[in-house]
Amino acid sequence: MGYWEPEIGISYKVAPLYSHKFSIEKRTLWFEDKTVFDVEQIDVSHFSNYKLLDNQSIALGLMYRFESLFSDERDEFRLTEQYNLTTTHINYRLGHRIRAEQQFSGTPINHRFRYRLTIDFPLQGTRLDVGEMFFISSIENLLTVAKTQKPEYDQRYSISLGLLLNKKLTLTNGLEYRLENYSNQAAHSLFLLSSLNIDL
Repeated sequence: MGYWEPEIGISYKVAPLYSHKFSIEKRTLWFEDKTVFDVEQIDVSHFSNYKLLDNQSIALGLMYRFESLFSDERDEFRLTEQYNLTTTHINYRLGHRIRAEQQFSGTPINHRFRYRLTIDFPLQGTRLDVGEMFFISSIENLLTVAKTQKPEYDQRYSISLGLLLNKKLTLTNGLEYRLENYSNQAAHSLFLLSSLNIDL
């Protein structure tokens, strides 16, 4: 199956070490045996981020997923706890992100644990300047557990190209391949990702 998932995010600093991010994201099914354009869900989320050190931060996130507007599925509320570590090298960065999530869409509650490794670097020189492009790639492991179901293991791989439009505006487009529940009944899907990030 193929999906298109555009996102708009707005970030702003409340204090030197504390910031917020609000985002809205839509998922559209665009291919399943034939070409279709069916909206499946809309996610509205907020993250509060606190910087521990120059390269480390923790965050608390809230997300509400609207699904009942488009199908018989229940809406979902999600809590997220996050730790992020970034290491900067001569011409690239490595990012390590650990997340724990609690998904509420009825009973029982699903608990999901995630680890993502990301690399990014500018395509021109060793520093990203306005008007230049950059490359991002990531691999993420996910584990979902709940009382009434077997553990689910997922794997995600993504590559993206980004453009720093100005100091406060970044545009990225890329592809993400998802292998879901591969220990039980594997499902494969491809996502076209688009995002516009505004830093106020």
